[in-house]
Amino acid sequence: MNVASRLFSLVVLVAAWYVGSEIAGQRMMPGPQTVGLALWAEAQSGALAFHLGATLARVAVAFVIAMAIGTALGVWMGRSRVADRLAKTLRKRAEEFPKATHIGLFAHGNEVHVLTTGGG
Repeated sequence: MNVASRLFSLVVLVAAWYVGSEIAGQRMMPGPQTVGLALWAEAQSGALAFHLGATLARVAVAFVIAMAIGTALGVWMGRSRVADRLAKTLRKRAEEFPKATHIGLFAHGNEVHVLTTGGG
């Protein structure tokens, strides 16, 4: 994909965003200029870097926890036939869920919220 087609894709995306914000209204879907100005103000005040750092720290902690749990389970499954059979049974049951089912967690202040979406 060359530079011109990538730039064209970006222009189309921003134009669609602008049109969508005009249709939905600034309150429901702020336009590119509103978002850009807010992003610039947050970057200037230092709040953007602070919150980006906090988000990346949460991602790093979650990654380390997931790797530790996954490694421990993998070692346990490798050493125990019972654990291996149990894990395979649980995995097969999990495969019965639609592939488009996602569970997301997001934090807001000191609260953690669960967002679920399902697909057919």
